[in-house]
Amino acid sequence: MDNLLKIATDAHGGLNAWNQFESLRASVSIGGALWDQKQLPGLFNNSRVDLKLRQQQVITHLPDIGERIVFTPDQVSLESDRLWDTARYAHRAAIILRRPVR
Repeated sequence: MDNLLKIATDAHGGLNAWNQFESLRASVSIGGALWDQKQLPGLFNNSRVDLKLRQQQVITHLPDIGERIVFTPDQVSLESDRLWDTARYAHRAAIILRRPVR
């Protein structure tokens, strides 16, 4: 695996070039049968993912519903752009993530 990592790193300018980056951002649409089975089709359409490379943090923005999912080593949280909705959405997320796939 180390050789594969070196090849990939060298192909993109080497480790020094990689170390110049602090964050990455990607606009993505993530779909598939899993989200349909959980009755959440299109949940991750038009999403944006921000990665902080110096920290272990990934933020998935869901602009269509005004929410974001924040992943850190210690916590995964669902946040709302509307402060008054945060508790309601956190409860809904807990139910959705526990819903079995059929």
